[in-house]
Amino acid sequence: MGAFLELYLAKKSEPTLYDKIAAVHPRYRDLLLRQRELLDRAEEIKREIGGNRSQWRTTVNAAGNVTGVRFEESLGAEAVRNHTPDDDTPRRPQQKPEPDERREAAKALLGNLLPEQQPEELSPKPLPKRWPGQDRYSALAKESESINVALGYISPLVEEARREYSKKIAEQRIGDYSELVKQAVDAACALESAIIQIRTFLNTARLDGAELRHFRPVYLETFGDLGEGSLLHELIADAVRKKHVGAGKLLAWTNPGPIELLN
Repeated sequence: MGAFLELYLAKKSEPTLYDKIAAVHPRYRDLLLRQRELLDRAEEIKREIGGNRSQWRTTVNAAGNVTGVRFEESLGAEAVRNHTPDDDTPRRPQQKPEPDERREAAKALLGNLLPEQQPEELSPKPLPKRWPGQDRYSALAKESESINVALGYISPLVEEARREYSKKIAEQRIGDYSELVKQAVDAACALESAIIQIRTFLNTARLDGAELRHFRPVYLETFGDLGEGSLLHELIADAVRKKHVGAGKLLAWTNPGPIELLN
């Protein structure tokens, strides 16, 4: 149990990708985290609005009998159903009507001829909401719009920071990568040399009048004539062009005989 606990704690203490990025480029980490938060919130809003979806849902008891039927409508479907041609999206909040107060000078001119004002004139009720979910839908729509604009602002900043981070990582690790390329080039040179030796052997046997099929020759046609354009030559040439190895690795190989006869 002790060994398992140690392994578990070691795994928990391993740095995350964000930790590794922060060690090289803290601002890039901060941008990525904020972008991720915005994207996650955008998905939450999308799920809450639910698109234009409505359905009838039944509830069934343990005996398999239907105990109830209810109509479920997403917030998005409710918004579509209640939308009118002159509506704005998101909808503007409706204002409470102003009280209809009479001017005192005008009231004095009419005296007792003017009836008392009704309570609803002095304190009118607010207009009813067009639909129950209007306030929530409006708030989500505004938030979604702000998130989309913010994502537009942050995207080029993330790309710029990513380039800066990538350059720093390359500066730290280019030596290790070049060493791996050098190993691959050395292996390619060794393979080229071995192929030339095989072809030289077969060509000698051919010139001595022997049928090569009795040697059970391996298939080497994939590597071509080992000159310019061949797989191995292009690997080495590209490593030289990109300055991972010196030009001395690019040897001029000459095939000992016609390729079509040696493969």
